[in-house]
Amino acid sequence: MPPHAVLASLLAFLAIVFVPASSAANRNAPRASQSSVGGPAPELDVAEWYLSRPLSLAELRGRTVLLVSLRTWSEPCKGVAQELASRAESEAAKGLVVIGLFADEEPENVERWITEQRARFPIALLATREFERAAALDGFPHAAIVDSIGTLVYGDDYGRVGPPLGDTLAKAPKPPKASAKLERVRAAALEGAYDKAWSALAKLGEAGKLGSDADEAARWRAWLEARATKRLERAKALVEFGAWKAAVDSVAGLANVQPAYPVAADVRTFLTELAARPTYKAELAAAPAYEAARAKELAGSYLAAVELYEAARKKHAKLALANAAKKRIDELVARGVIGTDWSCDECKRAYKACPKHLVKWESK
Repeated sequence: MPPHAVLASLLAFLAIVFVPASSAANRNAPRASQSSVGGPAPELDVAEWYLSRPLSLAELRGRTVLLVSLRTWSEPCKGVAQELASRAESEAAKGLVVIGLFADEEPENVERWITEQRARFPIALLATREFERAAALDGFPHAAIVDSIGTLVYGDDYGRVGPPLGDTLAKAPKPPKASAKLERVRAAALEGAYDKAWSALAKLGEAGKLGSDADEAARWRAWLEARATKRLERAKALVEFGAWKAAVDSVAGLANVQPAYPVAADVRTFLTELAARPTYKAELAAAPAYEAARAKELAGSYLAAVELYEAARKKHAKLALANAAKKRIDELVARGVIGTDWSCDECKRAYKACPKHLVKWESK
């Protein structure tokens, strides 16, 4: 995949996800604040967590935290996921917690990266880049180390993190043991099997039977419930956008998880009402044309993408899918990426088409 930051693709979708889009100019702008390395680590500002319930640096006091800035479009980042997973597992007994950081990314791209790279450590999609700026994480992959008392002791290239991480771990106190009761829940979440984690959590029984684990179990339950609710919200936004099949796929199986999520009845109602719409079957049958265009877009082949979007828009003019295709074309035109040549240094620096390669596009 070429080095590019895929920005907002679903306007209504982004309203649900609340991840701010950033232009290439913003990404390349000087840092607004000076490095905080050597002082207290600022708290993470996270829009969404993957593979783990929400964490905070405050609650991780007493442990060493390795935070690595990653991007889905960065080739070097593709080689570190399994190394980080191995490090997280092998150093857990010493108190190490590994967290991957993404920013200026679409949730669907982060989820795809996690699956493709087989990441097995908590991932945070940041709402802002304030932590990355404070830790001087201006490259990918770059890393920060927060020691057991909350001090930001390192912020630099991930390739040089070994010695300072070793020193920090050696000075750290012995961490408390994780709850054995919740191990199956954590393990399922790290595999991205959130519904399995929900079922495993339910098997632990009522809060009164969990003793000292009750509060931790409640945190997991709240997060898993929220994920299920967010899936339904995104599905509704996708329908409004015009991507009906993507909406159906996003909640596939959600209503059948046992024990049922609190949102299960709402999911069944949503699917039933959607299926009753007159153009439902036609929308799903036409979806592959839109999905083919979307795949080209995500791969950075923007000219090919708009050509396919345009073809889908014309062929299925009476369907909601045509509106979705038109919105995607308009977004790509606004971003100035159509014609981007990833072998061109100027295009790569700007994360969009340079004046030489820019293709002006107007839907006909």
